[in-house]
Amino acid sequence: APERTVITNFQNAGGHLFVSGADIAWDLDRASGPSAADCAFLNNALHADLGADANHNSGSYTVAPVGATIFTGSGNATFDNGTRGIYWVQNPDALTPLGAGASAALSYVGGSGGTAAVQYDGSAGGGKVVYFGFPFETITNAAARGAYMADILRFFSKPARFEAIAWLPDQRPLVTLGGEPGLTYTVLVSTNLTIWAPLTNILNVTGTVSL
Repeated sequence: APERTVITNFQNAGGHLFVSGADIAWDLDRASGPSAADCAFLNNALHADLGADANHNSGSYTVAPVGATIFTGSGNATFDNGTRGIYWVQNPDALTPLGAGASAALSYVGGSGGTAAVQYDGSAGGGKVVYFGFPFETITNAAARGAYMADILRFFSKPARFEAIAWLPDQRPLVTLGGEPGLTYTVLVSTNLTIWAPLTNILNVTGTVSL
């Protein structure tokens, strides 16, 4: 209960959450054992339900991006079936996205199928969520892990946004942008709005940056 409270408060304040692991949905939402608060946490904080989990195992160790999601274009990935030297994921959870703003992001390939990861866009309140029904760290290929993590971080990051423009005394424009602290933006310029060229790279340290 204390962990649920901390995570819920974090999300309600706009915090984004990436969580992964086998047995999470099973522990919180199986037919007997979990409390009402456990089930509500899975539904409301992770925006998911336990899916058609025959024998408590999706039966698959390969996942594929669902079209028009954050992982589109990153390709399939496999995770450890006990032979890849990370650790055996014995019971990957099949999930069901739940509620407005939640959708399937990865699907299991083969086995009993089902949703392997859920994404929630924050449109119904709280921060964004990405929830894997298997442990992220057991993805066997480093390039696939990197691609998926980059997709998640882009999903969580704020895009650059035009905030204001002002004229300096020497008649140069001062442009102010808002966005994600810690990101570097490439500023492009054009004389015809067709051909663009890099002007400079600028680091957004505090969340607002001017140039």
